[in-house]
Parts: sequence; structure tokens; C-alpha cells
Amino acid sequence: MTPDSRHLSRATGVLVTVFAAILALGSLRPVGDPDLFWHLRTGEHLWTTWAFAGPEPWSRFSSEPWVLHEWLPELVFLGTYRVGGFAALAWLQAALAVALFLTLYGSCRRFVGPAPAGILAGVGWLGASAGLNLRPQAVTFVLLVVTTTTWLRTVEDRRARWWLVPLSFLWACSHGMWFTGPLVGYAVVLGLALDRRVTRAEGFRLLAVPALGTVAAALTPAGPRLLLAPFSVQAYTEYVSEWGAPRLTDPNVFATLFLALLVVVLWSRSTDRTSWTGIGLLVVAVGWSLLYARTVAVGACMLTPLLAHAAGRLLVPGLAAGNGTGTKGGSASLRQRMAIPAVSVLCLAVTAVAAPAVAARPAGVPDALDARLSALPPETVVLNAYQLGGWLHWRHRQLSPVIDGRTEVYSMSHVDAYMRARKALPGWEGTVGATTARVALLEEDLPLTAALERGLGWCRVAEDAGYLLLEAPGGPEGCTGLTR
Repeated sequence: MTPDSRHLSRATGVLVTVFAAILALGSLRPVGDPDLFWHLRTGEHLWTTWAFAGPEPWSRFSSEPWVLHEWLPELVFLGTYRVGGFAALAWLQAALAVALFLTLYGSCRRFVGPAPAGILAGVGWLGASAGLNLRPQAVTFVLLVVTTTTWLRTVEDRRARWWLVPLSFLWACSHGMWFTGPLVGYAVVLGLALDRRVTRAEGFRLLAVPALGTVAAALTPAGPRLLLAPFSVQAYTEYVSEWGAPRLTDPNVFATLFLALLVVVLWSRSTDRTSWTGIGLLVVAVGWSLLYARTVAVGACMLTPLLAHAAGRLLVPGLAAGNGTGTKGGSASLRQRMAIPAVSVLCLAVTAVAAPAVAARPAGVPDALDARLSALPPETVVLNAYQLGGWLHWRHRQLSPVIDGRTEVYSMSHVDAYMRARKALPGWEGTVGATTARVALLEEDLPLTAALERGLGWCRVAEDAGYLLLEAPGGPEGCTGLTR
């Protein structure tokens, strides 16, 4: 190692360590994902009933079976909340963000040195960052990095990693996109077969790993119906913004596609023939990146280890596995290897101390209206904003929200009618009447809000956090008086 390369490696390592520190500290913020609240309610429901599937028990408007395919994180969320409230959940949110970065970093270190591994991990984390709220999908991001890295090692030595089978079981208990893991395995095995790098016996042995992982998913407490859960959600994608098409101008999308471009560039510089295995993984990763806004993170979590693998094989100066400076046989010092994880853990300890002061209450919910909402009679139907349904189920359980983020438990006709009513499209009056709602909690700038006020004479009672509490006419002062 030359003095210049040593200084460059150290400087890059310092920058990456600083990034890890900023990431750990900057990730501490009040929790505000709308789905978190119904995840908490689900964890509570499961803790008392241990019912993993069946009729939905809270909403009078639900009509579809409810499959609890994210029950393990939901129990963790509930336990965390009971220990330290929303401040503890905010810390957990930061910890998951750091865990993904460290997992990406550890993945890249399998193939390249510490400094480039940190840089690639940072870009990969940016690609996944839009999905890093406190939701079970964070489990998918972390486990997908682990799974992709593991299968890339199998590409090199053709060994079957049987521990991926119980990992698939754990994954299927945590998030509905567990199938992305076995899909990586199927792509690798197919690629190895096309590359003629395995015998028929070796191919079937490797194929057994993702196949058994799929079987393991059917053996979770939710039962075989878990295998069909992704299809039940797919029908509702047109109504949820995160299932829309990704925008290429978004930083996370740009970072993810930049990773894909770098993979192609490195392959083009290699004297070796590009393998079908690599092409298959790239196609799957880019496909996820372009499919939905929500799945951009899935692509980033696959592309980061794939890029590190390509860089390590090419042995670009400064990217070789080992000391991170181009010397393949060397090894980084313990201080180099542990600097980034150690700083991250230290900063997480700081966030644990700071969380009660900065994140004790959730963000984005109209908690100033708690007293009025709590005073409503039991079973009062509330024509609610879509994103507040989970909060109402968690915070005001005596009420009956019209909808919440679990769209799959409602009929398509119900969801479609609700979404049309939000825009005050023709027929909205009939939809509102069919709900029997006399109280509404809606966004202030929503077309339906204006239509209720101007068209049906509903009146404003209170407002908070950009939401209006409305009452239908009928009381002595023109409103029902329910929220007075």
C-alpha cells in the first residue's frame, strides 16, 4: 500500500464513519407512518387472541378475510410501545434504519474493502430510504440484503445454504414480501443452469433451498393462505400512492438506478463473459425498482450487494476485497472493520437518551381533537381520512372509521366508492349516505370536505394538523351536537 492510497483509504473511511453517525442521529424523529397504529392494534389483538386469520373484528365495513402475515414485527412493535411508548418506537425506527445500513455495509465487505463498502452501503441505503418508516417492510429490506449476498456466495462455491429455509419461515412471519427471498434463489439456480456451472444433481440440490423456503412460508401460523396474500393486496394498488409508478427524479429512485448502471459498467470492463446468473439478478432487481414506488427499496437492497460482487471480481484498484486498497490478500485492521458499526451503536445509545425529549408523541395526527373524539358515543361512524383510520382504531376504539390502511379487508366496491367520494366525483352523496356517518374527520383541502360543507351543509367543529372535524346538520344550531 502506498502512502497516498493509505491516506485516501483513511479519509474515505472517516467520511463513511461520519455518514454512519449522521444517519444514526438523523433517523431519530417522531413516528408518523399511518400504518403503525393499526399494526399496534393488530399486535394487541394477536396477544389476546392468538388468532392469525379469520374475520376482521373491528370494522363494520370490512367484508374480506383477514390474514395476519406481519404478526411477528407487530408483536415487537407492541412490546416496544409498552416498554417506552412512542419514544421507544421512535428509537426502534432509528435502529432499523441503522441496521439496514450496517447490513448493507457487511454485505459489501464480503466482496470489497471497508471504504468502498461504506460508500456503496450509503448509496444503497439512499435507494431504500423512502421505505424506512417503522413498518414490517424494514424486515424485508434487511433480510433481502442477507439473502442476495448469500446467493452471490453460492454463485462462487455452489454450496447450498440450508439455513435460508428457516430464514424464509421467519421472513414469512414478518412481512408479505417474503417471497422476494426465494425468488432470488430461483433466479440464481436458473442462471447457474444456463451458465452450465452445475450438474443436474447440483442444480436440484440448490433448487431445493428456495423451494423448501416457499413450503416453510406455508407452515407459519397464518397457514397456506399466506401464499395468496400478495395477490389480495395487488388488486388495491391503484388506490394507494406508494403502489404507484416510481418517479425517476426522486433521489431514491435515481440512486437505485445508478447502482444498476454501475453494475453494467463494471461488467462491460470485465474480460470475463457476463453470466446468466448476474443478468438474472440484475433483471429482477431493476424490475422491482421500476414496478412500484414501494418496491424501489427492494431493488436497492438487491443491487447493492450485486454491485459490490461485480466490483470485487473486477479487482478495480481500491475495491479489492481485504484492505480496501487493491491488495486482494490483505486484511483490514480491527479498528477499520469496527469503526462504522461502533460509531453507529454509540449514536443509537445517544438517540435512546434523546428520544423521550424529541419523539414522545406521534407526528401527523390530530391529537388536539382527542377530547372531542373521545366524547362521541360508542359505535359512532366517522367518515375519516384514509390515513387516519389506523389511528382511530388505536386511539379511539369506540368509533367506527369508514376505512383504514388495511384495504385488503374491504371489498373492492367499498374502497372504490370511498376513493371516488374523496374526490367528490358523481355519486359521492350516495356513498356518504350509505355509511350513515354524521361525523367526518377529513383533510382540510380535500374536495369531499368542501362538498360536505357547501353541498350538504356540514359544519366545522374543530381542526388540527391539517384535518377538520365536521358534523352533519340536524342539531339546534344546524349541527348534530355530537362533538360539542
